[in-house]
Amino acid sequence: MVLGSLRARVSSEERSRASGRSSQYSRRRGLLRQDGSRRPDPTLSAFLPRRPRPCVAAAGRGVDLCGGAARRIRQAARSGAGGLDVAFQSLIIDIVRALKWRVPLLVVLTFLVAATEGLTIAALLPLLAVLGLGDGEGGRVAEISRAALDWLGLPFTLGSVSLVLGTLIAISAVLFLAQARLATILKARYVAQWQRRLAEALFAARWTHLRGLARGGLVSAITVEAPRVGAAFYQANLIATACMFIVAQSLIALLLAPYATIVLVAFGACLFLLTRALASRAAEDGRALTRTNAQLLGRVGEIANALKLVKATASEGAALAQMGDSIARIERASARASFDVQITRAVFEYGGAAAIILLLAFGPRIGAVDVASTIVVVALFVRLFPKITALRQCLQSVAVVLPSFEACRSIEEAARDASESVRSQDAPADQPRRAASLDLLGVEVRSPEGRVLVTDINIRIRAGEYVAIVGPSGAGKTTLLDLLIGLIEASSGTVMVDGEPLGPERLVGWRRRIGYLGQDPIAFTGTIAENVGWGRPNLGRDQIRAALLAAAAEGIRPDLDALVGEGGVALSGGERQRLALARALAGEPGLIVLDEATSALDSRTESRVLDTLRALKGSVTILVVSHRLWSVRDADRIIVVEDGRVTQEGTYEQLSTRPGWFLETLKDQDSSMIGRNAEGAD
Repeated sequence: MVLGSLRARVSSEERSRASGRSSQYSRRRGLLRQDGSRRPDPTLSAFLPRRPRPCVAAAGRGVDLCGGAARRIRQAARSGAGGLDVAFQSLIIDIVRALKWRVPLLVVLTFLVAATEGLTIAALLPLLAVLGLGDGEGGRVAEISRAALDWLGLPFTLGSVSLVLGTLIAISAVLFLAQARLATILKARYVAQWQRRLAEALFAARWTHLRGLARGGLVSAITVEAPRVGAAFYQANLIATACMFIVAQSLIALLLAPYATIVLVAFGACLFLLTRALASRAAEDGRALTRTNAQLLGRVGEIANALKLVKATASEGAALAQMGDSIARIERASARASFDVQITRAVFEYGGAAAIILLLAFGPRIGAVDVASTIVVVALFVRLFPKITALRQCLQSVAVVLPSFEACRSIEEAARDASESVRSQDAPADQPRRAASLDLLGVEVRSPEGRVLVTDINIRIRAGEYVAIVGPSGAGKTTLLDLLIGLIEASSGTVMVDGEPLGPERLVGWRRRIGYLGQDPIAFTGTIAENVGWGRPNLGRDQIRAALLAAAAEGIRPDLDALVGEGGVALSGGERQRLALARALAGEPGLIVLDEATSALDSRTESRVLDTLRALKGSVTILVVSHRLWSVRDADRIIVVEDGRVTQEGTYEQLSTRPGWFLETLKDQDSSMIGRNAEGAD
């Protein structure tokens, strides 16, 4: 079935972001570092690339990420509270940059809430004066109150003072709700921005960077650590709120009763210093939680993908044991962090209560403070001590979640440093709908460690040609595919597409002309139509049906809107592969790349797919990698790759008569097939 009906209405604006200023970003952030000899920081090891690159060094199972963020978190680990101060400052700077003018607005609202609440409590003095209690400072405040009421045209009576007090309370409530509403919105926005920043930075990064990332750490960063960064914002907001309340209300109390205020502030400072050591321990717990959460997510993902294996082999105990260690460590770190917060709360609450009792008992005698002023100051500090308690608790809590901020920033900075120079949105939306020609001229590819993967590659693929690449495992077949797709760069030599070098400015446009199916077929949560048209929103339903028919997948479900389940769980392995093949064939691509695309298909379905490829010859360039040699017998040309070099080249008929790897492997596969057929006959 020829895909002539797949008309040219394909392409979409992929929402990915690639920064062309990666080198400038690196120099500004101090990311480029060649020394890879340090041992990795364990907090980041679950998030970082597993393969060493020029600025990444492997050490055991952990990896040390290049970049200022990794360096900052290591400094924080070594320097305790001082390092945490640096990390906290970085968090505040990032919040201001991300939320811009909304942060000053939040600060102003918070200060107004603190000031109006303090004034509301101070307004108790005029009320007590009207009731005939107290003098001294209370009398001076009463005089100020009389002047204010005269200006408003109100008498200095119980009703007028009560009216003013009630108005202050109402204003405080309105300001509090406005501040709380804004803080809630900004927290949600900050989390969403971090999730977008991480996704955009990762999608903009080169494939060589992405393929080395730890999958569990990547998922954890976007789904777990980014929301924990939101918790860091929340704690930072509480810290700012507590500081403004403490300053504003302490000033009011100082004006009313200097002696009593100084005593209570000094007592609160002592309690603050007494619990300082808990902050460093909270940071240690936070790093442990960040590291272990990522490890647990990775293990859960692995086991989720292997549930059938677990059940089929009665390996539930092994699966539980694999997760059990991470769960136990999360339990211990969470329990200790939570209990440390309760220790701080107990110190401040019970210590504060003792200080207030002592002030009430001895303040009027020792400090010559009248009873009314003492009562008002005590009322202020009854409201204030919970803020001091919250300040210490928040400092501990933010120390727990700061490692999440540093981990997210490390991932973002490393991805931006590895970004491609052209953003996908800058590439033309409309790409040529013609078969592509490809040339590899003197190409060599080396790994980041310097190991030669392929060398001395000279291949010319004509437009519309059907070419198969075969060879033993690890010979370099997938490396050649990645090179032709533009996922990796040649260490030397030239890659040509349609007679022109494949430079960075052409990468995105070239990839939009490719239909790709890798060794692991992907099915997305959604419908049949959504899976075939994934990434191509302009694809028509007739084009989708034609692609399904060409991939022998029209019988998967009768309805294009039928759901395939989460990750295609409702499909068999063969159905997933056929659905993914239909996605690769849809939209008249210039190049179809099939990497072991028929490995999970039965012989009849595979024959239909091979018939499709045979019919497509001449209209689209086809590049196939397969270990089953008989499945590429219709290829115009077969290229044999061994040990990173092209060792044979020709048609199926030519290679099946020449001595070499192809002939030997073909005989082995024929013998195996004959043996299986004989066993079936018996």
